[in-house]
Amino acid sequence: MIRAAIFGALVACLAAAPALALSCRAPDVVRSYLDADASDDFYTVVLGRITAGTPISSDFAPRPGTRIAARLRGRVLGPDGFARPFARSIQVQIGCAGAWCGNLPPQDRDVLVFLRHENGDRVLEVGPCPQWLFQNPDAAQVARVADCHTGGACDTDG
Repeated sequence: MIRAAIFGALVACLAAAPALALSCRAPDVVRSYLDADASDDFYTVVLGRITAGTPISSDFAPRPGTRIAARLRGRVLGPDGFARPFARSIQVQIGCAGAWCGNLPPQDRDVLVFLRHENGDRVLEVGPCPQWLFQNPDAAQVARVADCHTGGACDTDG
């Protein structure tokens, strides 16, 4: 009888607990730029398209720390904005927060990415909250990060 009462109390407590949810801050290209600039790591900002180095099946389930070889072609951010061509292999590192994981960026759309330099590699960290990957960036996002990099305004969206 006491076990049943304890079990019932435990079930009631668990049922009353709030459901856990991932809460991400709204991504902002200038905030990401400022975070990368303030980091001890070195970053390269690229506007382009990513192609996975190996075909990924539709049932791909990322795990924390998974690294996937990919190729990125586009334009790198420099003193003249996104003017210089960029084409090289990168590593896409999947990050997770609890049960929520990042995933590979789409291969058929433009992306604006912040690549962390690591032992000669360029690494795109993709977690559940997209700080280093912006899919389908609009002209305003591209202009804002280029302006910030070239000495213009570095205002964030919030």
